[in-house]
Amino acid sequence: MSTLGFFQGIAQEPFVQKVVMRESSSAWSRRFVLLSSVSLIFQLGCAGSSNDGPGKLIPVTGKVTLNGEPLGQASLTFIPKDQTKGAGGFAGTMSDGTYEVMHPSSSKGIEAGTYAVRFSKFAMPDGSPIPEGKNATDVGARESLPLMLSNPPLDRATHVVTVKDGTTNTFNFDLKAPKR
Repeated sequence: MSTLGFFQGIAQEPFVQKVVMRESSSAWSRRFVLLSSVSLIFQLGCAGSSNDGPGKLIPVTGKVTLNGEPLGQASLTFIPKDQTKGAGGFAGTMSDGTYEVMHPSSSKGIEAGTYAVRFSKFAMPDGSPIPEGKNATDVGARESLPLMLSNPPLDRATHVVTVKDGTTNTFNFDLKAPKR
């Protein structure tokens, strides 16, 4: 039975008819919308989906340099591109520029596919690192990498990788950017 049929059937019940008579039509409309919404959420939640969890996660590692120097304390975002399924992934670089990609489920690796990679590194306005234990927003830090690295349009991304199952997926990035 459809949700609409269910509610139409309930509307014919004598108890419901009495409630409708006692309440204004706007109050009844609000309740109907609320009940319909709850029912829809319940149906969608119980139906499940074919994407209840990540597919097979494949380890991805590498190193990031900027103008030949290790880029520490930067973040990478792996954004699914083309027909790639999945949620993508993220990584943070160590002081030597190395990284390991994590899935949003907090597991290591990402699904096989093609990804555009975005890079980000926040620094103080004078270029110095964010003080230990401080939040970038609270201290007025700003993005220190150019837009073509930190937020390129996906259709013009210059850093694109293809993650394959059954092979080593090590991607090293040597970024170039003018000194700020």
